[in-house]
Amino acid sequence: MDESIAVGLASTIVLGIAAQWFAWRLRLPSILLLLSAGFVAGPGMAWLWPDGPRIDPDHMLGDLLLPFVSLAVAVILFDGGLSLRLRELGQAGTTVVGLITLGAAITWAGAAIASRYLLQLNWDLAALFGAILVVTGPTVIIPLLRQVKTTPKVAAILKWEGILIDPIGATLAVLTAGVILKAGTGDAATLIATGLGRTILVGTLVGVLAAGLIVLMLWRYWVPDLLHSGVILAMVIGANALANHLQSESGLLAATVMGVVLANQRLARIRHVIEFKESLGVVLVSVLFILLASRLTFNDLREMSVGSLGMLGVMVLLVRPAAVLASTLFSSLRWQERVFLACVAPRGIVAAAVTSVFALELMSEGVADAHRLVPLMFVMIVGTIIVYGLGAGPAARLLKLSQANPQGVLMVGAHPLARELARILHSRQVRCLLVDSNRRNVRTARMAGLEAIEGSILSESLLEQADLSGVGKIMAITPNSEANALAADRFVSHFGSKEVYRLPVVDEEDLADTEHAHGRPLFSKNATFGRLNQLFGQGATVKATKVTQQFTLEDFRNHHGKDALPLFVHHEDGRLTVVTQGQSPGINDGDTLIALIPAVKDQASAQ
Repeated sequence: MDESIAVGLASTIVLGIAAQWFAWRLRLPSILLLLSAGFVAGPGMAWLWPDGPRIDPDHMLGDLLLPFVSLAVAVILFDGGLSLRLRELGQAGTTVVGLITLGAAITWAGAAIASRYLLQLNWDLAALFGAILVVTGPTVIIPLLRQVKTTPKVAAILKWEGILIDPIGATLAVLTAGVILKAGTGDAATLIATGLGRTILVGTLVGVLAAGLIVLMLWRYWVPDLLHSGVILAMVIGANALANHLQSESGLLAATVMGVVLANQRLARIRHVIEFKESLGVVLVSVLFILLASRLTFNDLREMSVGSLGMLGVMVLLVRPAAVLASTLFSSLRWQERVFLACVAPRGIVAAAVTSVFALELMSEGVADAHRLVPLMFVMIVGTIIVYGLGAGPAARLLKLSQANPQGVLMVGAHPLARELARILHSRQVRCLLVDSNRRNVRTARMAGLEAIEGSILSESLLEQADLSGVGKIMAITPNSEANALAADRFVSHFGSKEVYRLPVVDEEDLADTEHAHGRPLFSKNATFGRLNQLFGQGATVKATKVTQQFTLEDFRNHHGKDALPLFVHHEDGRLTVVTQGQSPGINDGDTLIALIPAVKDQASAQ
């Protein structure tokens, strides 16, 4: 076996995951680091060390490269489809339909015209390039929304558009490429229209049937639990191949439809499969971007010209706003929401993959300038990610649709202890949203002027009903340890492990019994729901004390004794730190310490 192939494959995976980690640490769009890493590991290494190791996808995979890219993109779109819930649409459904129909047509036409005159492509290639630029993609949109945390309605629109537009844009590109290769075709519009109809029909039918078969197998227990993920992955790959066999490039639509159907059915439990697919999706995105970026050359950088930058400007400043304006003309969206939609349309892995596939096919047929498509698309990908990735956050905050660093707390439980914690946070202008299935607790919280929602924290519709704007943490503090663990697991993907907290119910055995669950243990080693609830019932109070040079943290401890339990630190700049087990709260002058003071200590200090 060629050792360089094994080294190259291992390097691709390791480099991709490392780039994802650095992007998380630096709070940068991951695709920027993935593209940079791929370019350095490919042409960069070839230039610095001609005889040394480098990532060469064509040598490693050969003829398998493009089929692998196609299958990987299908799995990524299936993963995206699994995140779509029909309830999310509500009144936003008409906007999504408008964006993937009228908006897609405007984007295609505008991008094609701009490509013709700014990039000097002939009309055939300009039409193809414009069709590919229709796509945005979940690999860029979903991480961006996770970072920006905009309103649920806008987030749902962008997520649905980004996932559904990918197979549509890819299909338009396939049909346009078919017209180019059949130069003698007289009626291109008829060919594209009929091809689009067949693609939608075949992709939808295969996707629905494949999803239905999966549901039947899981519902009838024909597949053991340990094979669920493997069987579903095989079905996705098989459905993609079958749809492509029946109608060229309809497999991406079939994979997307499969994901949407499975996500919205209620017969079979697939939550564990979703978690597996999310992890697999991260690996596939990382590997694909490294592979595709490493195929670029230094000569390709010549495409970064005034024309390509002008093309980027037209897409950002003219085409996207025009598409959004036309698609939302009769919608109920506020003007701020429309402006933000116009500020988000980055291109991602599907654009890169589709361009690579068709560029090679057209180059093999001798189509002039086909070699320019890949570097031009990478300019658009990098440019849109920089513009939207760095600009979406400030735009959302300027339009009052997001906060830079939300400090609010989603608190699971609305019992007396939870209400007291919420009251003290509310008095400090920190938003606290209580969730409880007990109607009396919720009603009492609302009468006290607190935000509270009645329902189960595990309900699929909770995120759709709740307005989580300004909320950046979750605290599971119910008297049920299993519910706390499940709530922490449910929201770790939304808030991140760092901002997910749970309270042991009885003692440390709670945490030992659920070591697999997420959630940082709250407050202190001896803090349990039972103990805190008992202290609170005996008259303990929650107090906020400002630490100054005149009244230091040491003074606080001397005054209230060692039994005073620190809960939060509200910093002078507005940040809220939740105290956890084993953590010494970092407090500076001007910060406010929020602590639970036992009643006995209060009485002793008052005497």
